[in-house]
Amino acid sequence: MAEGTTFKRCSCTGADSKALGQKCPKLRRPGGGWSHRHGVWNYQIELPSTVEGRRRGPLRRSGFASQEAAEAELGQVRELLALADPGETALRSQIADLIKRTLAETRVLPNVDVVRRKVRTRQDLTQQVTVAQWLEEFLKRKRKIEETTRRSYEGHIRLYLCVNPLKAWRRSYATSALNRADDACLFAVI
Repeated sequence: MAEGTTFKRCSCTGADSKALGQKCPKLRRPGGGWSHRHGVWNYQIELPSTVEGRRRGPLRRSGFASQEAAEAELGQVRELLALADPGETALRSQIADLIKRTLAETRVLPNVDVVRRKVRTRQDLTQQVTVAQWLEEFLKRKRKIEETTRRSYEGHIRLYLCVNPLKAWRRSYATSALNRADDACLFAVI
């Protein structure tokens, strides 16, 4: 498994208008140590190949204020990748897919404990649950509710809640959907 590395870069440009990157003279102090005032920390780690066996590009993240912060996130990526044994190529690929997708959507790595639990219980890591699927499962598990309450829940789910993927929900959308449902209930009572 790839260990990954941390490095420091900046966005300064040279006389030819090309980015200097790691070659910027301001990144180092006169004594050779890193300048704490110039540049940002980055990390890079090679991800496992895809299920089809194609090489996947490395995961690169930047913008860390300190090397410790970059090392901490790199350590979390290593921990996620270590959840699958080296021989479990399909699982390793699923974890890499999950890392890439979660970072693209939320800019935060997936929680290691949640992924560990899903790996242990052999849940699909790439499946995305819609609000409708989650609420349908919720209603199946609710056993001790009156039939009229169940019908009311089903109506609210069908009319107000089941149209968006769970990942697309924002606080504002949830608030507006619940307000619409609440308004509908008030009008029904009046």
